[in-house]
Amino acid sequence: MGARLPLIAMLVAAEVAIVGFAIYSFGFHGGTIFAGGGGLHRMNYTAPVIAPLAVGSAPRIAIDDPSDRVYITASNDRFVHVVDRTEVRGLLWGTPNIAQLKVERTNDGVSIRRGDSSSMVAMGYSDQRIEVQVPSDAVLAIARCGGADIAGVTGGVSAHSVDGSLLLADVGGTVDLRDDDGRIEARRVTGNAFSAHTDSGRIILDTVVSPKIEVSTNDGRIVATLAPSTDVTVAARTNDGHIYREGRRVGGRDTDSQSQTFSVGSGSGSMSLVTNDGNISIFTNG
Repeated sequence: MGARLPLIAMLVAAEVAIVGFAIYSFGFHGGTIFAGGGGLHRMNYTAPVIAPLAVGSAPRIAIDDPSDRVYITASNDRFVHVVDRTEVRGLLWGTPNIAQLKVERTNDGVSIRRGDSSSMVAMGYSDQRIEVQVPSDAVLAIARCGGADIAGVTGGVSAHSVDGSLLLADVGGTVDLRDDDGRIEARRVTGNAFSAHTDSGRIILDTVVSPKIEVSTNDGRIVATLAPSTDVTVAARTNDGHIYREGRRVGGRDTDSQSQTFSVGSGSGSMSLVTNDGNISIFTNG
């Protein structure tokens, strides 16, 4: 027991030093950066207000913000309204660097972009998201985001999430979705073409109406609920799983790989559903 006393004393001393260091940074230095740009810093950051931007018909809204989740809804005017909800409060290691969101008018719409932020909260609170209201006929082009919720936009959507789910509802136009790590859900979508791919996550389609639908995931299940009176030829394939139609498993062989092709209605459209690992469930609404 006596041999452990020096070790215990050292641990207690280290904890006291850490607590004292934190109090020192909060009290005496008030969040200033220490010599050399390293160490622990206090931050209380709230993003500045962004003025609305006027746009014309069918504006192109280009977004490149790999850090934030993006919430997009339809506005009731011909303006693009952007609210940066980014907040950081607490202690951070290293040199604080929160990239400012840049919102600029372009020739055909609005550009919304943010660079990489290096700050990391060691102890405290952080929230990184932006809210964007756009005219309903806007065309969305999201080069990167940390996930997105999109509703009420009819001009078409292309979106790439680097980390986080993509959720769409009441959307029209050509849709192209890519997700590096997260699920994709699309409900009540109508357009000329629909495609969705995720490297890791499930895909859920509910009343997606398009003459050409292509869906794939490397790891996750697929659930497709078709709209009433749908005319489509469905080609479904799973490399490790089963295929279900109206809740009943189809296919006679009990193997890892399953594929089925069948028509709903006249079969004039095409729907491709592919997963490398997961089940496929299809509901045709009769």
